Amino acid sequence: MKQQENNFKFITIDHIGVYKLTLTDLDIKYWTDLVYAYQKDHPISVSKSNSNGYQSLDNLNLLKPFFPLVQLIQNTLNTITHPHINHMVNLWLNISPPLSYNHTHHHSSTFKDSLSGVIYLQTPPKSGDIIFHKSSDLNNGITLTPQPQEILFFPQSVYHSVNLNLSEGDRISLAFNFE
Repeated sequence: MKQQENNFKFITIDHIGVYKLTLTDLDIKYWTDLVYAYQKDHPISVSKSNSNGYQSLDNLNLLKPFFPLVQLIQNTLNTITHPHINHMVNLWLNISPPLSYNHTHHHSSTFKDSLSGVIYLQTPPKSGDIIFHKSSDLNNGITLTPQPQEILFFPQSVYHSVNLNLSEGDRISLAFNFE
């Protein structure tokens, strides 16, 4: 995969930024096939923020088939941040079928400048928007409708949730944390 141009859209949420970019070179079919194969081989879901959906273990960044994706994420992150945020702590898969959603949550870290993110592989219409909540009012925030090939970076301390999947297909994403 070649280096992605820095065409990030910066979105401000309660004085906290979310970076958004479309990864035009991301091979959606390849990664979608890979994650469905992973789910087939590892059918037991981890129960964290996903309700009625599938979440893998958070160690995909350590598995060889995912190394090219880890490198793409790292290279993309390097275009927007300081080199000291360079360690991917974890990477996990979310497959959210119809009527699944993600509860409001944040990703905890002991490091001040830690970042979280998500890459979308499949996002049928009405499959669930991501909401970044204002720290002062968790009932309000900024809503983004994810698109395939889109990557978002945001501070781990930002509370976020994903609306109910009202489509007839799976929403597929891979989430990650950096320190």
